[in-house]
Amino acid sequence: MRAMLISAGNRVRNYFRTPSQTAALLRSLDLRIRIEHAKSPVFPTIFVNRYRIKEFIGQGGTANVFLAEDMKQQNKQVAIKVAHFDGIKYLKNEAKALRQLNHQNIIGFYGIKYEDGVVYSVLEYVEGESLESLAEKGALSLPKILDIISQVCHALKYLKEQGFAHFEVKPKNIMVTKEGLAKLIDFGCARLFPAFVESGTLSLLPPEIREGKKADHRSDIYYLGMSLSIAINKTAAENIPDTLRQVISKMTANNLLMRYNSYEEILKDLEEVKKTFYIGEGKL
Repeated sequence: MRAMLISAGNRVRNYFRTPSQTAALLRSLDLRIRIEHAKSPVFPTIFVNRYRIKEFIGQGGTANVFLAEDMKQQNKQVAIKVAHFDGIKYLKNEAKALRQLNHQNIIGFYGIKYEDGVVYSVLEYVEGESLESLAEKGALSLPKILDIISQVCHALKYLKEQGFAHFEVKPKNIMVTKEGLAKLIDFGCARLFPAFVESGTLSLLPPEIREGKKADHRSDIYYLGMSLSIAINKTAAENIPDTLRQVISKMTANNLLMRYNSYEEILKDLEEVKKTFYIGEGKL
């Protein structure tokens, strides 16, 4: 890391004449390099004299995420999402969407900041596991999966009512708390629809996005159907009723005219599927 900083310092001195300009840029470079390579709490340990970094949570394609303590609110924990060099536009895009949203099944947003050349956002800390992780462990019953998908469906219904689509509703972006509350996260691809979408998870992309056409809320329905299919295929072996297979097929139809158009219809059909199961205490 020291060698990287020395090399960077030599380069920037060719562009900045005053010591103060050089020092300011080096501080920015130092902070960015430390954050880019961090797997533990990083410098600075405190952001804007308010958020104290506690631990590294994980790394995504566009940002690193840290657990932090809000020193102005006792015992409140938040997630600090620090953009990679090429992830700033996604962080700003996420902030643009989340600041307009307020729903129990959507991650909370507290603000986006800029400090010493680093862009980061402050988000609700969701203590739990992703649907992807839970499904990999075989930790979910089919009724529980249906409950999680129904909650996300409510979130997407609300999102549609605000004119937004998420455009990356994959199992990794669905968090589930210990209490069973589902939270939709990672709004880096979210935007007002209809819209051209240039990014997403290749293996889950709806046909209209793959073909470069304008997309709308029906792309989220496709994504959600794929997430449902992945979750039930990875969980403990259970008999999957034909009615559920039909729901998934309609959610993931390649032809937009054959795909569900409303979340109300999906929720109604999922409720019919749930009736085929006896949900005893503790199953949901």
